[in-house]
Amino acid sequence: MLPCGMRRWRAQVALHMRSGDAEGALAACRRRGGVCPRLWLDVLWWPPPPACLPELLHVIDSQKLLSPILVVDCLTSTPTYTLGDVRKYLMDVLKSESDVINREQELAEKYRSESEKMKAQIQRIQHEPVTFQSSRCAVCNRPLELPTVHFLCQHSFHQHCFQSYSESECECPTCAPSGRRPPQPQHAAEAMHARLRTDHDPYAVVSEYYGRGLFNKLTVVTGSHETPPASAPAPAPAPAAAPAPAPAQTYGPGAEAKLRLQEGHSKLVSTNSSKPGSGVVPVPEGRMRANERVLEQQRYSSSLEANLNRLEPIRQK
Repeated sequence: MLPCGMRRWRAQVALHMRSGDAEGALAACRRRGGVCPRLWLDVLWWPPPPACLPELLHVIDSQKLLSPILVVDCLTSTPTYTLGDVRKYLMDVLKSESDVINREQELAEKYRSESEKMKAQIQRIQHEPVTFQSSRCAVCNRPLELPTVHFLCQHSFHQHCFQSYSESECECPTCAPSGRRPPQPQHAAEAMHARLRTDHDPYAVVSEYYGRGLFNKLTVVTGSHETPPASAPAPAPAPAAAPAPAPAQTYGPGAEAKLRLQEGHSKLVSTNSSKPGSGVVPVPEGRMRANERVLEQQRYSSSLEANLNRLEPIRQK
């Protein structure tokens, strides 16, 4: 929402234009145009007389209040204007655009030549031997003495000078400050939006911040080249529990054979299966004797039951 003072100034300009006093409207623009540039555009949209166009278009072009396409669109809506009225404005716009194009082409050619030189230097370093001819330290400017440190940029250092002045073992202390990107301000996005509201060429502002890498994603580069640790293998599924053996029957046909088989298994030694490779643990003799007595009692009972089952009932005559 515009302040009350700006609304009054715009109303004053509109009053002058309705009454046909274009000079009074331009006088109001000269007084208040520095604070409220919108007054010049209000005069342009009325439209003004052809005699007022040169000054009006000059201010709009110098302060970049409106793009040339929109200015031409506004002027073509009025049939009273001719090409001669806007010839100077169009020539100035075309000349400034031509200068910008030439300047951008020169920069593009400069960057292209620098890129070609860098590519040739990279190829030369990768495939040709490099001779270090520097005889003085780049830090203390004294003659080199062993041990020395050499870089492919043809800068050489004493080892103690390099360790004292270098911030990284992989960077030349002389070339690192010039090649390092300047730190970005903490609130670069807010600064860019502030410049967009005040700058005459918002596209140039966006291009500048785009070149600085404001819109790039943050990438963290670490000096270590360690491979990430391999994920631990998934544990093998636990083997299914063996089904519990069915209890041996102490009666019926074959009961005695089953008991004898069980007696033979009980006399075997037991092994400790909880630890692989553990030794054999023998069964105590007292426990074996007790198991034998229990098995003998079970065998006697099963034999008695089997004999009783075989008895046939006596038929009474």
